[in-house]
Formats: sequence, C-alpha cells, structure tokens
Amino acid sequence: MKEPVTTTVWRLIAVPLLCMLLAASALAQESEEPRNNRNNSLIKGAWAFQFEIVGDLFNLDLRNLYGTSLALKKHTSSGSALRIGLGLGLNLSNDDRTSEQDGDTIIQSDYDRNSQSVNIVMQKIFYPAPNADVNFFYGLGPQASFGHNKSTREYPSPTRWTSFESYSWSLGITGVLGVEWFPTRSISLLAEYGSDIQYKWQKSKDKSLRTYPDDTTALYVSENKSKSFSLGTSSVKVGLSVYF
Repeated sequence: MKEPVTTTVWRLIAVPLLCMLLAASALAQESEEPRNNRNNSLIKGAWAFQFEIVGDLFNLDLRNLYGTSLALKKHTSSGSALRIGLGLGLNLSNDDRTSEQDGDTIIQSDYDRNSQSVNIVMQKIFYPAPNADVNFFYGLGPQASFGHNKSTREYPSPTRWTSFESYSWSLGITGVLGVEWFPTRSISLLAEYGSDIQYKWQKSKDKSLRTYPDDTTALYVSENKSKSFSLGTSSVKVGLSVYF
C-alpha cells in the first residue's frame, strides 16, 4: 500500500500555519495599551487575517481534511464585520489492491483519484456580545465555487480500464455560526460551522476500455449534464486570526 499523497499535502499545510503562529507571537509581545480597555480587537476599523483548515465534524484527522480557507475581515463596528474568503481543496490518492492466487501475488486493480475545488464567499458577520470573554458570531452572504474530480481504475487481468471525470460550478448563499476566543488582544482561535443553499451545474464523462481474449478492444463513453438545487451543511472549520 502506497502512502497516500493526501498525507504529504497536509504536512505542507503546517508551514503557513507555523508562519502565522510565529507572526502572531511577535504581535502578542508588542507593548501597547489595551484597545478601549478590552482584551480583544473587536473594534471599528480593525482588520484580521484568518487561516482555517476544513474537515469532517465527526472525524477531525488528516484523512478527513478537505482543504484550507483564507479570509480577510474588516470590522465596520465592534459588533459587525465584512469578510471575504477563499477556500482551496485538494485530494490525491492511489490505492493498489492485491490478492494471492496459487502462491502468486496478483494486482487486481490500481485506483487513482484526484479532486480540486475553489470556493469564494463574502459574508456579513455579527458579534452579539463583542465584550464577552468568548465571542459567538453568525453571518450570511453569497458564495461561488468550482470543482473538478477525476478517478481511474485499471484491472490488469482481464485488461480493463475505467475512468470518471466531472466538472461542477455553483452559486448560492451560505450562513455560518461560530465561536472566537482571544488568548491575546491580537490573536484569536476560532471554530465555525455553516449551511448553504446552492444552484449547481455539473457535467461528467464516463469511459470504459476493455481488451478481450481475441485482442479486440471496445471503448464505451457516456456524457451527462445536470442542474440542481441543493441544501446542506458545510464542513467544520478551525483556525486562527491575526488582528492588525
């Protein structure tokens, strides 16, 4: 079994996260007077850069991480802000399945899969109690996304190959509910969860190639297009913010 490429990808995510932690530590060490006698930076005119990882709410480990989210936030008041975010997703995997027959090891199938996604969202964020020690927030706004998925499977005996590829685009509205905590004035840790309603366009193509014992081959191709509405929940996001 090969080591999943996904694990390597997520190791690389630690680099920007570590850089942000170092920058946040430097900001925390700066000597400055408390802003409006608060222990947070939820004030009019404050900016924040946010970095979050996206994963499965019920199974937060490397195998269930779906991407990263970067966002820039500007506070229009202590209790409200505008936020624009960019979500990036990448998943690469390879699975070689083997079995033994008459003492010989035979590879039954080789399965490769990759997916990429980009999501842009703009939200109005509200903080009901900006003076609290733990700050709850909620928000609403439009979003647009693009996704690409491709998978192939090869069977050496008999020689057979199948592939599936799809492209999708969507427009919709997303809502978010979360919590933010400030260990220092300029740094916060946050977690959020949301739901969305989307209108989605998708096109896909299935291919299948097979070689028969008489060395003849046959290629089968089918294409599909679809449009649909969907209402669902988003994955959980956890990360940090650096205020300036």
